[in-house]
Amino acid sequence: SFYDSSLSASSVFLDIISSDNQNRLAWSENVPWENYEYSIYKSDGGSYFYLDFTKDNSFTDFEVENDRDYCYYIESTGTYGLNNTPAPLINLSQEVCGTPIDTVGPCAPELAIDNPCDELSEGSEIIDLVNTLSWSSVKFACTNSGDLVSYNIYYSNNTNNELEWIGSTEDNAINLFQHVPEIGINGCYAISSIDSLGNEGPLSNIVCVDNCPIYRLPNTFTPNNDNANDLFVPIENKFVHSIEIKVFNRWGNLVFETSDSSINWSGEDLSGNKVDEGVYYYVCKIFSISNDGQVSESDILNGHIQIFR
Repeated sequence: SFYDSSLSASSVFLDIISSDNQNRLAWSENVPWENYEYSIYKSDGGSYFYLDFTKDNSFTDFEVENDRDYCYYIESTGTYGLNNTPAPLINLSQEVCGTPIDTVGPCAPELAIDNPCDELSEGSEIIDLVNTLSWSSVKFACTNSGDLVSYNIYYSNNTNNELEWIGSTEDNAINLFQHVPEIGINGCYAISSIDSLGNEGPLSNIVCVDNCPIYRLPNTFTPNNDNANDLFVPIENKFVHSIEIKVFNRWGNLVFETSDSSINWSGEDLSGNKVDEGVYYYVCKIFSISNDGQVSESDILNGHIQIFR
């Protein structure tokens, strides 16, 4: 005898998204009963076979190979939860097929950088103005990286500019890449992994390095036109953007000033007259470029200059 009626029911609608060595299945249905389990059936070219079950509306099949076709359908199991209605209620989806393809790049390694300023902080003398990037291979360390072959290296001269590609290197157990920026050594770096199909993975951590201005001045020079020590110039001048140096005589009068970090003072005052032999006092502000692209004062030097003619 007639018991009751319900709203109309739909079949299960199945969708598939194929990716690198995986098929991701997702489905939905519009039914008046409650589905409590879903069985997944699969075909790899032959008859369908039972694969697995889930209580969710999605399932990822990792047991696949790239560039091979696979087909699926879903069987839902549900109930009205009423004593006088039949159970279980079985509903089927349509069949869908997908072909996994490698469109995902390898994962990114952890980047570290050694730069000349590290040597300076340890008391060593800076010889090479080179930033050395290093990282370990991730070929067998994470998903989708088994076909890793190389890395792209990116650089920006400050944090306000976008990273730009500056080179590539093949994968090794320990990877190194050296870079010499056009100005100073400051800037930011990141790397990405490339697989055999040319797929590029995400960028690694971004590592920024700062300049460490090195500026030393002599305490004497001899502007006598003998082509030896005729100019007052710095002994060391590295990673300096500009300076503000003022030179005073013993009465406190300004005799020379410049913003050129090379200085090149020939021993003449602001009027172009040769200054007398003797001791002069200077104050020198040093400016460098930081990683945000700003020019800022990084140090101030005070000292005496002895002039001999």
